Amino acid sequence: MTHLFFLGNAPDLASAEINSVLSREKINGDVSRFGNVVFLSTDQELSEKFFESLGGTIKVATVFAQVENTNSGVIIEKITQELENTAQKNKLNKITFGISQYTTPSEKIDTSALSKKLKNEVNPEFKVRFVL
Repeated sequence: MTHLFFLGNAPDLASAEINSVLSREKINGDVSRFGNVVFLSTDQELSEKFFESLGGTIKVATVFAQVENTNSGVIIEKITQELENTAQKNKLNKITFGISQYTTPSEKIDTSALSKKLKNEVNPEFKVRFVL
């Protein structure tokens, strides 16, 4: 699984902190950095303790799918499937999600409209809330 760590005001320190916590928690994987984002590819699960140890990281994302085009139908299908699968796996009846976008201006998507569409597409057995 690939995880993205969005670094705060002291990106060099935050990046060093991630590497230190990875070592301490004995998590192996490929780590790379591009600007203020650290990428981690690993087969190991990351624990709550791991995430709680990261003071210099402002946001963490997990890549669960890659979509080659920006067709909203394809994106909605992939995200809806992942939200429902995660909720079922964790025995949740409520789904809370947010969408962040990191693209070039030409690839920009209306994330607010996308979130509203997603909320309506998720199986009605789940209570759904999105945050902007």
